[in-house]
Amino acid sequence: MMPLILSLSNARDISIPNKIFNTRGASPFMKINLNNMRLLIESTPGMGDLIMLTPALRELKNQFPGCEITIMSHPGNLKMVDRLPYVSRVCPIDKSVTGILKTARLLHQQDIIIFTTWQSLYARMLKFLRVSFCAGVCKEKYLKRKYFHLVLPHLDSYGTQYRPQSIANQLEQALGMQLSIDAHYDVSTPTEEEWQSVKTKLHRLGRSLKEEKPYVVFAPVGRTSQAIPSSLVMAAIEHLQKNYPYEIVLSHDRPLPYPQSLIQQEGTNNIYDLSGCLSLRELIALLDRAQLVIATDSGPMHIACARKTPTIALFTTDVPSRWAGPFCHPISLHMPCSSTCNSEKSKTCLKMDCLNGITVDMIHNAIDEILFSSPKEVTP
Repeated sequence: MMPLILSLSNARDISIPNKIFNTRGASPFMKINLNNMRLLIESTPGMGDLIMLTPALRELKNQFPGCEITIMSHPGNLKMVDRLPYVSRVCPIDKSVTGILKTARLLHQQDIIIFTTWQSLYARMLKFLRVSFCAGVCKEKYLKRKYFHLVLPHLDSYGTQYRPQSIANQLEQALGMQLSIDAHYDVSTPTEEEWQSVKTKLHRLGRSLKEEKPYVVFAPVGRTSQAIPSSLVMAAIEHLQKNYPYEIVLSHDRPLPYPQSLIQQEGTNNIYDLSGCLSLRELIALLDRAQLVIATDSGPMHIACARKTPTIALFTTDVPSRWAGPFCHPISLHMPCSSTCNSEKSKTCLKMDCLNGITVDMIHNAIDEILFSSPKEVTP
């Protein structure tokens, strides 16, 4: 899908400084020199898209070390990227009166602004802020209002392409340059204090603070993906207990529906339920030191892979080609409808063959392939 270019003569009256472009008087759609520029990029509220934005950010900073990069996203997710060396600052999407005023001030200070999703409030705000250059995704019914100098294609228009590459392509069109990204993505490095906080919470559940036993994390529920059936979770835990000397940690941002029945079973004293107990930074620390993570296509999956933790991911409402990066071992039945499915459609799906067809043997084989062949080395 080609971007729709809006004529600057018909857009709001702005002045584009020559310092932004390589050639005096050049079109804003030629390559932009970002050194000494202030660039703000908005990301979607999803954890995955924000994490998968990082390869493009890393390459931008590599090409233009003097560029000051600000990331705008959902406030609950920004701690995943606020410590990255190539991110200068973060800006939460805050639509309170105070938040709008702070954001308006920050937007006014930028040389270049890119919205990777449609943000109606901020798009309208740009009309009055006289930003040098702004590009963004726009809903079709608002195209005639010319909120942006350049209208970008929606990320979903790239189909099943690997998401970091789709994001890089979107930024390439906005900035008129090539971004040669690698497949790996980043999240903020957890501190020792955050890991100690996780250990303390495990200790309250009965785990020894002195013993650093290896553990496997189950994150069986995602915000938009289907939960792993309890039968598969129980079978995987039994397989681990029988064949590997690992402890089991259950994690989710809210209490899980079935862990109590697992914990209360005889012989399951090595299971610790941290669901609803961890901050985002603590979750990163937990996943960082795990031997293995078993999850759905979800935020914890992306975080674990970013921290180079081997991860078994069950894909149901999407396809691995779009979201499975390094360190991800996807399990998917590759249903014909998966590439166009989403969380809303899955709620009304009567068959759910994409989930119900996943077998215990698939889980066991994936566990054995990872833990038996190449266990992760964890720094104490």
